[in-house]
Amino acid sequence: ALHRLLTALPAPRQTTLLVLDDLHWADEATVGWLSYLASKLRRSRLLVVAALRPGDVAGLDDLRATLSRRQALHEMALAGWDRATVQQVLERLPRLTGEDAAGMAVRLHNTTGGNPFFVLSILQEMVEGGSEKGDDKLPVPGQVREVLERRVQGLQPAARQVLEAGAVLGARHDFALLQAISGRDGLETADGLDELVARQMLDPLPAGFQFHHDLIRATAYDRMSSWRRRLLHSRAAD
Repeated sequence: ALHRLLTALPAPRQTTLLVLDDLHWADEATVGWLSYLASKLRRSRLLVVAALRPGDVAGLDDLRATLSRRQALHEMALAGWDRATVQQVLERLPRLTGEDAAGMAVRLHNTTGGNPFFVLSILQEMVEGGSEKGDDKLPVPGQVREVLERRVQGLQPAARQVLEAGAVLGARHDFALLQAISGRDGLETADGLDELVARQMLDPLPAGFQFHHDLIRATAYDRMSSWRRRLLHSRAAD
């Protein structure tokens, strides 16, 4: 019925665009329907555009393979804004122009990794909250914190412990330190790092790893209990 509805919508020589956001949250019925829909796309004027978060696509592997076999799949990786783009956004705000905008762009980009949702949410909080030029600490809106906390909470135990070890160490760290401080063995640490890299929470470096952006490190650190922090700091000091 949904297929018939969608194919009946376009006028002659027009195309219907179906946009699905957060496809990584799709249930089994939705994924099954998309697989069925893909088998009917070749003769229809229907274009499906779906957005999903890297690292959360395990449940969509079969669908992606099916679409690829039918030559009905095109995938595009979307990067965050670079510093120049963040500065262009800032320069549209009268209170953050000139040298202030350049410096703020660096801080915003380091904090958010250029994630447009995070950048705009922080700027909205600054404007509505009355932040002044020269404020050292960027505000973290509640909706941004909730998104990041859900991402950390959704990690497997080994990945979460490796992430917490990294949060204690700071922006950059190596495999041996992460293993020692997390208390995991080598294979468990490797599995945790694989998950964190796939979910774009850590980025691999030639000689270690770094957080994808500062908000992830701060979220992982802040959600730990005080006694857990003390334990991990003690291990890091040793």
